[in-house]
Amino acid sequence: CEPNLELVMCLHVVAALHCSLGQYSEAIPVLERSIEIPVMDQGQNHALAKFSGCMQLGDTYAMLGQIENSILCYTAGLEIQRQVLGEKDPQFGETCRYVAEAHVQALQFDDAKKLCQMALDIHRENGSPASPDRRLMGLICDSKGDYEAALEHYVLASMAMAANGQETDVASIDCSIGDAYLSLARYDEAIFAYQKALTVFKSTKGEDHPSVASVFVRLADLYNKIGKFRESQSYCENALRIYGKQPVPGSPPEEIASGLIDVSCIYESMNELDEALNLLHKALKMYGNAPGQQSTTAGIEAQMGVLYYMMESYSDS
Repeated sequence: CEPNLELVMCLHVVAALHCSLGQYSEAIPVLERSIEIPVMDQGQNHALAKFSGCMQLGDTYAMLGQIENSILCYTAGLEIQRQVLGEKDPQFGETCRYVAEAHVQALQFDDAKKLCQMALDIHRENGSPASPDRRLMGLICDSKGDYEAALEHYVLASMAMAANGQETDVASIDCSIGDAYLSLARYDEAIFAYQKALTVFKSTKGEDHPSVASVFVRLADLYNKIGKFRESQSYCENALRIYGKQPVPGSPPEEIASGLIDVSCIYESMNELDEALNLLHKALKMYGNAPGQQSTTAGIEAQMGVLYYMMESYSDS
C-alpha cells in the first residue's frame, strides 16, 4: 500500500499526547511504527517525516533516562537530515549541536566535541549566530579539564551575546567563566565574574530568583575552597533563604534540587553532616519521580548512605 504521511503525522501527535501524560513507554511503539512508514526514495517530505520521528523517539528515550537508545535515534535522525539538506545547512548545524548536547549528558565528550565543532563551522560559514555552539564547546572543554580553551569559547560567546543585548544570557555565561577561573585557581577573576552575574540576575530576575541563589552557591564554594569559611557559610545561608521560599513560577524544581545538593556538599566538607543530610532529603523529595531523573535520585540516595555511615548511624545506612 501507498506510504501515508498523514498517518505518520497522526502517530507523532498520538505519541506526543502519551508523553504529555507521562506515558513515555506507550509512546515508543507508536513512534517506531511512524519511522517504518516513510520511504526515503519518495522525496524530501518522506525523509523529513522519518527524521522527525527519530528525533521524537530520541527525546522519549531521554525522558525515560535511556540515554544510549536516545543517542542511537538522534544519530539516525542526523544522518537522514544530512542526506536531505546537505552538510552546510544551518538546520543540520542546529541538529549537530542538539545531538552534541545528548553526548554531553552521556559524558561522551569526544563525540560531543566533534559534533559541536561541525555546528560551529557550519554556523560561522553561514553567518548564523554561533554563540550557542561556543557556549556548548566551552562546557565540553570544561568537562574535559581544558579550562583555558573553555574560557576562550565562553568569552567569545559572551561578547557575541552582549553585542545582541542578551543581558541575561551574558550573565549565565559569566557564571561559566567564573567556574573556569575557579578551576584554574584564579580566584579574584572568578569572584569578579560571579559578582557581575549576580548584579544582572538581581536586576533582571529579582532578588529571590533561583539564578541569584545559584551564584550565591558558587561564591560559597569558592570561599570554602580558599578557607574563608565564615563568608562561605553566609553565602550558603543566602542561597538557602531563596530556595526555602515559594518557587518562582516557571523555575524547574530540578534547578532548586540541584542547588540544594551543591550546598549539601559544601556543608559536608565543613563537617556539618546533619545539615548536609537534611538538604539531600529535601532535594530527593523535590525530584520525586520526575521522568529521566532515575540516575540522579540514585546518586542522592548513595550520598545519603555515605553521610549516615560517616555519622555512624549504621542502622540507617
